[in-house]
Amino acid sequence: MNKIILYLVVLVFCMSAFSGEEYSAGFKKGYVSGYQHKCNTLSPLVPIPPLPGIGENNYDGGYANGFEAGLQNNPCKKDGKK
Repeated sequence: MNKIILYLVVLVFCMSAFSGEEYSAGFKKGYVSGYQHKCNTLSPLVPIPPLPGIGENNYDGGYANGFEAGLQNNPCKKDGKK
């Protein structure tokens, strides 16, 4: 019985790790897109992605969160450029 429980825990952990990679890849792409939105700049250093919310643990959720974070740090927004 304990082996079955251990197996299920490992299986769930592995599934979470793989979907976390998708989220991180989406966050990275989204952050760069948001950072460069309406502004031609060099690619920024992407911060460590935050923990995803419920239902956001996929590429699209990571991209959306990354784009929003990139927009907040957009250098053109701070300078008032368009």
